[in-house]
Amino acid sequence: MSRFVEKLIENSRADIYPMHMPGHKRVALPFEENDAISHIRAIDITEIEGFDNLHAPEGIIGELQERIAGIFGVPKSLMLVNGSTCGVLAAISACVRPGGTILMARNSHISAYNAVNVGGLKSVYLYPEICEEGINGGIDPEAVRQALDSDDTIQAVFVTSPTYEGVISDIEKISNIAHDHGVPLIVDEAHGAHLSLCPSLEEKYGMAGAMQRGADIAVQSLHKTLPSFTQTAVLHYSPRQIDEDRLRRCVSTYQTTSPSYILMAGVDRCMDVLEKKGEALFAEYERNLEAFYEKAASLEKIKLLRWEDLKGKHCISGFDIGKLVMIAASGKGLYETLLREQGIQTEMYGINYCLAMTSFMDNGGAFDRLLKAVEECDKIYADGRDKAGELPPFAGSIRPRSVMTISRALNEELSGPGASDESYDPTFICRNFVFACPPGVPVMVPGELFTEEILDTLEAMSAGGIRMLYR
Repeated sequence: MSRFVEKLIENSRADIYPMHMPGHKRVALPFEENDAISHIRAIDITEIEGFDNLHAPEGIIGELQERIAGIFGVPKSLMLVNGSTCGVLAAISACVRPGGTILMARNSHISAYNAVNVGGLKSVYLYPEICEEGINGGIDPEAVRQALDSDDTIQAVFVTSPTYEGVISDIEKISNIAHDHGVPLIVDEAHGAHLSLCPSLEEKYGMAGAMQRGADIAVQSLHKTLPSFTQTAVLHYSPRQIDEDRLRRCVSTYQTTSPSYILMAGVDRCMDVLEKKGEALFAEYERNLEAFYEKAASLEKIKLLRWEDLKGKHCISGFDIGKLVMIAASGKGLYETLLREQGIQTEMYGINYCLAMTSFMDNGGAFDRLLKAVEECDKIYADGRDKAGELPPFAGSIRPRSVMTISRALNEELSGPGASDESYDPTFICRNFVFACPPGVPVMVPGELFTEEILDTLEAMSAGGIRMLYR
């Protein structure tokens, strides 16, 4: 047993009365008997004597962070209990000074746009290429070069890799270009915590970790693809291009001062699994995935997206085959059929695809069950029960015109046509984020202009069953 969890259990059993937070005092509530929550409560403590401080770690938390860095093969790691959202906000705030300029992928998570708003930043966008299957491809390294060549006010580059659907950009080329221009590369790798942990998957499918390919900061959600509690994440970084003190200060700014020891214990246990069983689990995972893809080749109406479909195209350098992207006439139809008729809850759906997320905790039986369920759905589609029409415009294909910064559009009052610029009418300026979550990528951000094409796209997405959020 690791020292972190061992100390928590030892403390829970010690004859020391907790005159400190949390209010449950590690005692089962009256309506509890022997349930799981009561056991978890026994190790739910605060920063008491001997248990370190996440914001100034010198003991068991510091040791755990060093352990994390060693397992992932990175210079330094910071543990996050406010999710990757906290890490993205901190990374951007640390690398781009207030009022500065950031070069960022337009398919970034809303947390990145929130960082732009908080910092009053100017954002210059990189648009990913679009795949025939209706998903975002990779970021073109040459587009990064051209943007940096033409704007010397840019202070950092921010990209998402892998995407929700598993598409991996050429981080090595992008990082080299960024460093040639003297700016750091931040990678939102929320969906890629596992990428650097299985060399054979990297060799076959380009599933490479961002830090191993030159990124200066990579933010990873442990809970998305590894066995860790929801909301646990890590921020890996290299001090070469980063002001380390500023980064740590920014992480503390966005992270709670009451970090959950339950969540941190979950991270510790996740590291135990990776150290003791990771190699065997990843080997079995690879076998299960490859067997699934082989068997799924017989599907007729549902197409399973493969590395072979993407390799060498759309600036894609790798593909996470653990993201099972099932393309169908109706993403929502497939999603609902799998859930209601087959008892399979998938991660999300787009207009023309349904995404099943896997991890090495899925055994062969889980893959067999999913395959049988998809095969049944394939028969339904083959029988013509799903009559979805033509694929509507893909949200990623539109490029809205930005006429002001996000923070200005959110925080300033605009009045009357031509109030700030005679070339547009302020009544057509987007004043909220417009997005679906998942994946949490805005279709429109504040400061961009609505057009007829954009409104048609939003209407088509809504008609395709995509629930849009406005905030």
